[in-house]
Amino acid sequence: MSGLKQELGLAQGIGLLSTSLLGTGVFAVPALAALVAGNNSLWAWPVLIILVFPIAIVFAILGRHYPSAGGVAHFVGMAFGSRLERVTGWLFLSVIPVGL
Repeated sequence: MSGLKQELGLAQGIGLLSTSLLGTGVFAVPALAALVAGNNSLWAWPVLIILVFPIAIVFAILGRHYPSAGGVAHFVGMAFGSRLERVTGWLFLSVIPVGL
């Protein structure tokens, strides 16, 4: 059995960012958004990309400087200690059912 592979490619990084920040619901309900907002719902995508881009850059920089399989929880742990790292991990785990 091989060891833990501690690297993410571009596709994996995009997937993690989109599901953890945007949630999977944003991909599942575009028809509902079009019903509610009409043609203005098309503007939501470029606005969302502009708003999320700085966050993506921060995660890219953190991931490059502090590579770890722990992700956001690891970064929180480095900044604020192991207690908040565990809390962050559990919070990320607890939102999975909401995003589905």
